[in-house]
Amino acid sequence: MSDPTDPSSPGPERSAGPGGEGSHPGSVPRIASVGSGELPPGDGGWFDRYPFRPRTRTGPVSAVALTVIIMLISVIVGVAAIAAKLAALGELGRFATLKDPDGWDVADLVALLIVPQLVTVGLVAWFAGFNGSERRLALSLEPPVNGVRDYLLAIALMVVLGLGIGVGIDQLFPHDSTEDVKFFLPMMQGGLLPFTLFALVVGAPLSEELLFRGYLFPSIAKSPIGVVGATLISDLLWTALHAGNSYSAQGMLQIFLLGLVLSYILVRTGSIWPGIVGHGAYNGVMALFMLSMLPQTA
Repeated sequence: MSDPTDPSSPGPERSAGPGGEGSHPGSVPRIASVGSGELPPGDGGWFDRYPFRPRTRTGPVSAVALTVIIMLISVIVGVAAIAAKLAALGELGRFATLKDPDGWDVADLVALLIVPQLVTVGLVAWFAGFNGSERRLALSLEPPVNGVRDYLLAIALMVVLGLGIGVGIDQLFPHDSTEDVKFFLPMMQGGLLPFTLFALVVGAPLSEELLFRGYLFPSIAKSPIGVVGATLISDLLWTALHAGNSYSAQGMLQIFLLGLVLSYILVRTGSIWPGIVGHGAYNGVMALFMLSMLPQTA
């Protein structure tokens, strides 16, 4: 039996279920979180019913502060990269025009989208090891308890609920939903397309889930405000990350509600990987939607 208070411990033992892929969530034993003798107060029974365990030594206040710092650093590095590129070409006058992606080239897109994503992943991996935490456990990088079934569940929840949330919001608060994706349309054409697809389907899910659900969420979930507080705070910061992409109020609401789904996937599966895959699947569907909006060429 592993010691749940030891950060190097592999965590709760997962007995094989009927399918051999892991125990049913309801049978997960009640164990301690890292650095404490008992489960955090205010968990509302989440840790009795689901596999997720907060196994990080980072405190909630530190985690929130470092999350904001990571967000800022990733943006600053992206801006610095594009500024260096423009300076080398003697085109610093273009800098003010880059808020509109219509004039972007591949280097612009990589600097402003992909570089910040890579910086985020690197900083999360670095900060997650602070205070003696084991990165694999602190970021919930272990495989999901139910294997492939959890990945399929995540994909189904994100695609079906994601589209359903969009339709529901449009019914309650009618608006032109195409306005929320117009920012990305210039990136879905020509030589930019492969890099845009990478950023949307791989880079964004990986970097955002690692930061908000992998790093931040467990640090708050082990505090007195528990899983509910962790869900709300991590989701609010995740939603704020998207505020600069010309989303409408309805679009921002949809992003917030999708964040609730992603938090549930983490708690339900005990792993960050299904959320990454589900997030990527949803973004992939949205990419297909954006491609369908482009003018058709003969």
